[in-house]
Amino acid sequence: MFTFRCTHVTGETRGRDECDAAGWFTREEALAMVTHPVQAAKLRDALAADTRPGVVYRAYRTIPERDAAGILRYTQYEMLGEHRC
Repeated sequence: MFTFRCTHVTGETRGRDECDAAGWFTREEALAMVTHPVQAAKLRDALAADTRPGVVYRAYRTIPERDAAGILRYTQYEMLGEHRC
C-alpha cells in the first residue's frame, strides 16, 4: 500500500471505482477521521514529510480470525518491522 500527500490545485473531488468518496481535509480533520492504527501511522508519516522526509517501509502480517458465522476474516494486523530511509 502506498500513501501520497497531495496539494489541491483545481477541480472537485469525487469517488471513483476504488473509493466511495474523496475530499480535501485539514491535517486535524484527517487525523481525527482515520482510526485504523495501520492507516493512521501512514497518515502521520505523510503529514510529517515536511520535517522528516523519506520513505517509510513497514512489514505487517494479517492475523486470521473467524467471525460469529465462522467466516475467516483478516482484520487484525501485526507489525513485523519498520525501516526508514
